Amino acid sequence: MAYAVTMLSWGLVEFEEEIAAANQLEHALEAIGWGADYFIKAHPQPNLLWAQVKLRSSLVRLFSFAASQSTLHLNPITPQKAYQITGDFFFMPKGS
Repeated sequence: MAYAVTMLSWGLVEFEEEIAAANQLEHALEAIGWGADYFIKAHPQPNLLWAQVKLRSSLVRLFSFAASQSTLHLNPITPQKAYQITGDFFFMPKGS
């Protein structure tokens, strides 16, 4: 998500006039604001960040094509574990 918010922000910096001419400036600012709010909430105190990491093997199962159709179907998302990242160490919950 950090990459997506960064690229959207740089795109807005570089192409603000074009985005505004397409009447998409408000939508772009709203999307950037949503991402920024998410990161602020995930960083509740100094030197502490909460993150979720999805393993590639579970991402492969996330999307699938129906056998009789050519449309993409989204499979139910399995719960993700939250990880606490601190300035001192990386803590993984038990059972990880």
